[in-house]
Amino acid sequence: MNKQSGSGAVIQSFGAKLGIVALNAGTGIVTARLLQPAGRGELAAILVWPQFISGMITLGMPSALTYHLRKRPEASGSLLSASLLLGSLISIFASLVAFFLLPHFLHQYSPAVTRAARWVVLNTIVSALILITRAALEARGNFSRSNLSLILPPSLALLGLAILAVTHRITPMTAAVCYIISGLPSFVIALAGVRDLLRGFVLPFLAAARLLFSYGSRSYGIEICSTLSLYIDQVFVVAVLSPSRMGAYVVALSLSRVLLTLHQSVAAVLFPRAVGMDIHEVLHLTGRALRVSMAFSLLGSGAMILSGPILLSVLYGKSYANVNAPLQILALEAVLSGSVTVLAQAFMALNRPGAVTVMQAVGLAITVPLLIALVPRFGVLGAACSVFLSTLARCAMTYASFRFILRERAPDFLPRSEDFRWILERSQTLIYRKLIPSNP
Repeated sequence: MNKQSGSGAVIQSFGAKLGIVALNAGTGIVTARLLQPAGRGELAAILVWPQFISGMITLGMPSALTYHLRKRPEASGSLLSASLLLGSLISIFASLVAFFLLPHFLHQYSPAVTRAARWVVLNTIVSALILITRAALEARGNFSRSNLSLILPPSLALLGLAILAVTHRITPMTAAVCYIISGLPSFVIALAGVRDLLRGFVLPFLAAARLLFSYGSRSYGIEICSTLSLYIDQVFVVAVLSPSRMGAYVVALSLSRVLLTLHQSVAAVLFPRAVGMDIHEVLHLTGRALRVSMAFSLLGSGAMILSGPILLSVLYGKSYANVNAPLQILALEAVLSGSVTVLAQAFMALNRPGAVTVMQAVGLAITVPLLIALVPRFGVLGAACSVFLSTLARCAMTYASFRFILRERAPDFLPRSEDFRWILERSQTLIYRKLIPSNP
């Protein structure tokens, strides 16, 4: 398997995700300004379904594939082929079900928007397979290709949107086509990066499937919680609020998600690195990852809260200036959500995903009643408060799980002086390696 230093992989993943953030900001600015809040809300109503559904139907296979490829590399062909076949069958079934059910969720949108959303939901198949192939890439340490598969779609989408804007043909429907087409090359690149794993079929299909489901059934709850925490508010807002208010909420939410970049980069590297370590090594690695990512995300959150009105007006236009309060709440929520993502990797690496699944599910179950109670009354602000309170509960329960499940003290949130020294030392080492390459 390809190898890359942990800090180097994090830096590379963080750099790629920063690029993605910049590209997504570009696409968001173009669509928000040209489509205005109502059009931006219609575009969100079309695009949210493939991402939401693909995250809900994984059955834990991406994390199970990562775990078992690290533990049993000799069975890579059997494991990868089984996960791709199962992922294809499940996503085809789910997309067909959603195709017929979507009109019931989008009753307040125009027939044209509903038709577009129904056809776009078929892209769930590609979205699900990308999750599986990227898991295989990261399991073997090939973060370069994984990051390329992440950064290519927003690059192509921005190019397509720019062409539509110049030719004055941008509508919610044409913009949606740009987003969908831009994801296809990403799947090809990710699949090409793991094609050499499709050999060495040492396990029959049923045996490989049982291995995947054994781990996946316990980690599936975590993936459902992660997906729901990202999309349940949007799905609910789509069904309850007008397109213009949906557009305003999506702008505030997308801007706040910038703060998740470092946490996601750390988590993507932490899980495959920690598999196989003993519990004390895993906790040490998780603690440092949490504290370092928390330090930077708190700085980013503070800056966003202070500059929110300026950012919204300058980047997206004055029509979005009224969502500053939801943005501030969502900025704080992003810091907590990122910390939950990092902490969960310890349980994943220690083969204890099922226990934390229950704790996170209880916290996330708070979201739906909060959305029902707050969104109709307070609109966009109610949605932001619902997400924050739910994430706060998930964070508290995940933190408590270290003591009650692993019987160990949970990692500290606040960074220590030794963490900053470690950052400095690793930065100096990486710079030295770049400037003075080692002899072959």
